Amino acid sequence: MFVPLVSTPSSERRALWKRKGGGGGGGGRGGGGGKSGGGGGKSSGSKSGSRGSSGVFKSGGGKDKTPTQKVSVKSSGSTTVHDIPSGQLFGGRSVGGGVRSGIYGTSAYGSGYPGTAGRGTGGRGFPYYFWPVSYGGCRDRPSYICNEEYGSPTAKNRTGGPQHTAEFRSLKGQSTFYVLSDKDTVNSLVKSIKKYCSPKGLVDAKGIKKPQAYKGPDFGKPTPEEAIQYYRASSIGLYLDGYSNAATLSANESVVDTPLPAGVDADLLSCLNSTIGAGAPLASAASVASAPGPSVLIAVLVLALWAMV
Repeated sequence: MFVPLVSTPSSERRALWKRKGGGGGGGGRGGGGGKSGGGGGKSSGSKSGSRGSSGVFKSGGGKDKTPTQKVSVKSSGSTTVHDIPSGQLFGGRSVGGGVRSGIYGTSAYGSGYPGTAGRGTGGRGFPYYFWPVSYGGCRDRPSYICNEEYGSPTAKNRTGGPQHTAEFRSLKGQSTFYVLSDKDTVNSLVKSIKKYCSPKGLVDAKGIKKPQAYKGPDFGKPTPEEAIQYYRASSIGLYLDGYSNAATLSANESVVDTPLPAGVDADLLSCLNSTIGAGAPLASAASVASAPGPSVLIAVLVLALWAMV
């Protein structure tokens, strides 16, 4: 059983997740390779993937052909990398190239980007199409965490909708965990967690509350320092209530992670971690659907590739 920030991964997991340091699926400061600046540089996703044309993105004039991306819990991801045209939101950055085998990051914000190391998400691409978690302009925390490069947590143009959080309380102890991501991802993960963790007696399915809108750490849980694992290029976070990671709050990237507190429900943590890794919605091949204008289109987990402002 693997537990973030506690266990050492098996050689099979290590080979699957292709990460150095801290163990597969959790803990450790590594992001896959050497270090980079806190703000991060541009990431082109998977450079080994084929590059597509910019035709998958919205073009102006007449009835919009709003680009959509099929997103599914069964998808293994997409190796195709596209460049966002100049003049559009995040123009010049890359999108695509992220696959499920690389979905696990670490406890560091900015981890989980294919081929990119270091904390922070500044200037990076979107290997999994989803935007990284935003904490907004929060106070008393490092700038690599608290900025609005990707809008506020409540931004409606975020892929998958405004950020939401779901709470999961352990049935065997006092541990409370949170999952934070865009609305559609959180709703999907809640269903998966109910399906796979509840039958094991780890969480009460009936006791799981409806996901709540997230306005940022200045307004409620979770907080950045409570993060124990990021996934999908830091677009999904798993948090432990009451935990405070000194490494997250330090400007020095060499500071080690604070150990998880004694008594944490390792069984529930392991189930949450594996369920998110295996069941987080991922994009597959791009398609274009006719629509009246920019929006997030949802039909059996079919989401808009890019909602434009």
